[in-house]
Amino acid sequence: MEPKFKVGDVVNLIDNPSMYYVVIESILIDNGIFRRYRYEVSNIRTDDTFVYDESGLEFQYHDTSWEYYLNESVGYGLPKWRGNFYNYFALCKEIGYEHADLDKEFCEDYNNDTIPPACMQHILKDHSIFARIDTVINNNKKDIMKSLGITNTTEIYELVRSIKRKFKYRNRTGAEDILTAAELIQGNKDYTPEELALVDEIDALDKNSEGQIQDHYPVKMTHVQIMEAIKEAYENARTSGGRCMSSEPDKRHPEKGYITPIKGVGEYEGESTTHGLTIRILYNHDLNYIDTAYPLSMNNNAKKH
Repeated sequence: MEPKFKVGDVVNLIDNPSMYYVVIESILIDNGIFRRYRYEVSNIRTDDTFVYDESGLEFQYHDTSWEYYLNESVGYGLPKWRGNFYNYFALCKEIGYEHADLDKEFCEDYNNDTIPPACMQHILKDHSIFARIDTVINNNKKDIMKSLGITNTTEIYELVRSIKRKFKYRNRTGAEDILTAAELIQGNKDYTPEELALVDEIDALDKNSEGQIQDHYPVKMTHVQIMEAIKEAYENARTSGGRCMSSEPDKRHPEKGYITPIKGVGEYEGESTTHGLTIRILYNHDLNYIDTAYPLSMNNNAKKH
């Protein structure tokens, strides 16, 4: 569901056509039953701000000068980055992406970071090759085997095991005790051309629940490097979308139930020049953490291993 109006659009009131406003921000209202947009607008002459439903506004034209000014200066700013980098696997009792896999005692020291472990878990679960590879292969096995010229299912599963061993090895720091001997010994190798070809297939075929291509961090990046890229993008991020006002649990403590939004979740985009990625960041201003962050498939990002 896309907003009808975007930042910088000049609109007028349908009920009062002489009143002209510029759209400051779109606000997605999502109560779990229905979704609708409202818009925060500013009176062009007086700078007074108001919030109107989509049905009450009529588009006139888009002003790029207003768009640039508003995206640079309006909206909830991002607070200073909090916390140091950590290896997600080092905080796991078992390597995985379910809430029970994290060691709550280990996580406590990081729960006030800009990316708490539960949010890093959420990011990796949706946007890492390691987490997504089994699902994508199970859903697209025949197409992948045909594309790669593989005739034996044993071969494709051996490629998967090898990719996982190497990914775990690269993320072994602090997590050596939960890696197998084979992962520690056989993982100390570069990815082969065949493995990287399979990674490209995962990049091309993985889709989210809405049927859109799911973006992944390059398989060669470690968890620490992913956090480094997010931090770099965070520190130069600019507003790229509106706010979403939806009630959701605190990922750190889901047992406490849903949190009523006041400030909402803001959308931002920034650049990691170190890793050559443009990253979209959703920041929850009520819970004060990065809800998710993922690379955008532009400038061939999706094909960078």
